[in-house]
Amino acid sequence: LIQGQRGIGKTSWLNQLRREDVEITRIELGIRVTGPDALVSQLARLLDIPGSPASVEDLADQLESGDQRIVVLDLAQHLFIARIGGYDAFSAFAELVNRTRQHVFWIASMSKYAWRHLVAVHPDCTVFRRVIALEGWSEEEIRELIQRRAKASGATFNYADVAVDQIEGVASRARLVESAEGYLRLLWDYAGGTPRVALHFFVRSLDPDRGGRLRVRLFRAPDPARLEAGGEAGLFVLAAIVTHESLSIQDLATVTRSTVARCHIHVDRLIDLGAARVDDGLIRVTTTWQRAAVRLLRRRNLLPD
Repeated sequence: LIQGQRGIGKTSWLNQLRREDVEITRIELGIRVTGPDALVSQLARLLDIPGSPASVEDLADQLESGDQRIVVLDLAQHLFIARIGGYDAFSAFAELVNRTRQHVFWIASMSKYAWRHLVAVHPDCTVFRRVIALEGWSEEEIRELIQRRAKASGATFNYADVAVDQIEGVASRARLVESAEGYLRLLWDYAGGTPRVALHFFVRSLDPDRGGRLRVRLFRAPDPARLEAGGEAGLFVLAAIVTHESLSIQDLATVTRSTVARCHIHVDRLIDLGAARVDDGLIRVTTTWQRAAVRLLRRRNLLPD
């Protein structure tokens, strides 16, 4: 299992897998499945298994009748939902892995807090013989990433106007940062080593001037106190979204044991703040608010550690 926070590079890690002697099949579990039948149906479709297998045992037999292969399953957080009976699909997946272990090598990726939740509540997590946690990038790695992108752009960057007062979540404090090195250290600190977040806030820092250069100004980090204004119920909604990485409004109501109407109120408020967006019917926290939301929820003990 490959696990890590959103934007840390799980998909990029999986893209690097190359083997010449064994077939690698890459699939993405794009929808949430909560029962064995739904799991078998989805995996059979994604793996091009003929004959519409009716059970985990049938699917395992089909996989074992073919060539040995490596199967890479992305978005494995869609194998469960945090409610009674919501882990049956994950249990069925664990059974499938056990039945096919001599013929199929399974690699799955899962978001960090989904995995931590599963470890806390479900014994079948031991089906993964090895768990690789992708940690935040080092300051040097983030610096090199930003510098590569900046060089590729062909633009000239001016760091003379980066004034610093105080940024929520940044350990280092300074009154003025007048160099690329000082600014990038600040950016790395706030992003927690997450490359997607670092790139996002770097772009938000850029301000074109008349000379054709780009002034780099201090990025404006969102204020987590604005999330707390939604009350305890609003924080439970936010925690459910972060734990699952994405949820439909109906699943959100189920997880929080609330009504769809009440969930809409909280989600609409998050959208108005710019803290959430809806893609293909799934609600997720935006990159802008990702770090602020996680820090707040951890401080309030609403995320598993």
